[in-house]
Amino acid sequence: MLHDKDLALLTVKLQIPLLVRDVLMGKGELPDDVHYGIHEALSDMQPDTALLCMAVTIQQMIKVLPQSIKTDAQVLSLECSRIISEYGAVWMKNMRHENMDNAYILKVLEHIPEDLDVLGDLMEVGLGIHVAENSAAADIINILKIQAGAHAIIAEEFLDVFMAQTLNISSGKSLPQAANGNVVGFPPARVS
Repeated sequence: MLHDKDLALLTVKLQIPLLVRDVLMGKGELPDDVHYGIHEALSDMQPDTALLCMAVTIQQMIKVLPQSIKTDAQVLSLECSRIISEYGAVWMKNMRHENMDNAYILKVLEHIPEDLDVLGDLMEVGLGIHVAENSAAADIINILKIQAGAHAIIAEEFLDVFMAQTLNISSGKSLPQAANGNVVGFPPARVS
């Protein structure tokens, strides 16, 4: 469970939630450069970071959208809170370079592909229909849905590699290597 201070730090570190909040509070359209920037920033993140970023971003969106939307987005808001609660503490420990057990990391991270898929679906149901009149919000939801789908695929691949590495380490086998000879890794993303 994240304390308010850690949630505030997480929100600032991820940057996108604050950018989205500011865009929506301006009630304007989403400029092309911001649209592209959000896509690029999310695509550069590791799946665990992207999932957290999307959850925090959605919560920021729900705060600034009309009350009628907040009522219909309750399930989505609860799912975002669950994601932040489950993954936020691990992300913060990793950001602080604290040691974590691989088995614990795997236990936490193995649900990321499914959580990304669920979040994408809930965005459509909880906000997608209701933000059609707000072009900036509709664009942001579309970006988040696209990125959730892409990151779900990436996370599934990362988990396959991570599980193989974990099994190889415990059995004494050598780790899989990339074409350039580097060991393929799956640590949660570190954000500076």
